[in-house]
Parts: sequence; structure tokens; C-alpha cells
Amino acid sequence: SLCDAASFLVPVAEAISLNTPVITVKTETTEHLFGDAVVYAKNADSTAIGDMLMMLYKGETFRKNLIKKMKARQVDLNLGDVEATIRQNLLK
Repeated sequence: SLCDAASFLVPVAEAISLNTPVITVKTETTEHLFGDAVVYAKNADSTAIGDMLMMLYKGETFRKNLIKKMKARQVDLNLGDVEATIRQNLLK
């Protein structure tokens, strides 16, 4: 449901605040909120997610750059923004 999908945004924001890499599927909302501070799998199947996990595991430079992007994104992102976006999506 839309409510379930929107509530998924909060754990993503929390993970970013802890500098924990996140793999998610690109949507208009995730792209708006998280930009390039997360890893987008091509789709939600296990192969695509597994590919991104291996990229994070083996790619030290990739991982370090992602963490830099997460830290930079934290300046602009707060849970209030995420909650506002969830409310907006629920009202559509």
C-alpha cells in the first residue's frame, strides 16, 4: 500500500543519518529525498540487489564516496522532511 511504501522512507533516512549505505529502488520520492546518497538497484529482484551488495562490499572507493555523499546529504535532510513527504504522498 502507499502507506507502507511511504513509511519505508523513515528507515532509509535513519540509515543515512548513521552513515550506513542503503540500497533501494529509484522512485520519484526516493530520488527527491536522497539523491545520490543511496544506491539504486535496477529493480527490486534479488539479483539486482545482490549486485549492488557486491559493489558495496568490493568497491572500497565506491563505498567511501557514497558515505561522503551521505554526510553531505545529512545537512539538507532531516526526518521532518521525510515525514512531510510521506504526508504529501498520502494525500495524493
